Amino acid sequence: MKIAFFDSGIGGITVLKQAIDAVPNADFIYYADSKNVPYGTKNKQAVYQLISDALAFIAPMKPDVVVLACNTATSIAAMASLTLAEEKLEKLISTLNIADRVEKTDLDGLVTFAERFDFASEAVVAYLQEKFSSVQAKDYDSIVLGCTHFIFYKNIIQDIVGSDIKVIDGNGGTVNHLVKTLGYTYQEPDRATEVCFFSSGEKVFGERKQKLHELLI
Repeated sequence: MKIAFFDSGIGGITVLKQAIDAVPNADFIYYADSKNVPYGTKNKQAVYQLISDALAFIAPMKPDVVVLACNTATSIAAMASLTLAEEKLEKLISTLNIADRVEKTDLDGLVTFAERFDFASEAVVAYLQEKFSSVQAKDYDSIVLGCTHFIFYKNIIQDIVGSDIKVIDGNGGTVNHLVKTLGYTYQEPDRATEVCFFSSGEKVFGERKQKLHELLI
């Protein structure tokens, strides 16, 4: 079985890591469009073309399934606008009448840090401390990470806000849906999992490949 993952950058590796544990006998392709990250600042037509180019590159490798690990790419692939996720969130907040209980925080700086493989520097910690300086357990129950890049920093965020606040991501749900779609029943691995990395139409070699592999450990 061959499973391909597509993301605008390296954020989707956080999902890939869980998928390898869930489907250990598969081979994996990881395609990061690192030359064009981030997607969220681009218009719909530009993102749609980038997705089309990436999938055209992946298709000849004949994967059994392709996982779109990027929220923006998922919205565009569904022929929706770049604001789809925002619109759905606003509608949910309105329906539940909880506008006074939800606060949104921009963490786009984490995408830049992640793409530099900077996951725990003093600059990262200072950035997150500033972003969450006003968060207290008496005011919040949960923090939801809305981007796969953010999940690299989940433990740091948890340390900053304290154990009384849950830090939640959607990776588990994504992997569960993948397993269900494949109709896969878990089997103990009988060989090492193979992962091939590609970046914007080129196979990844050398030091960058080593760094990407280290993120899966």
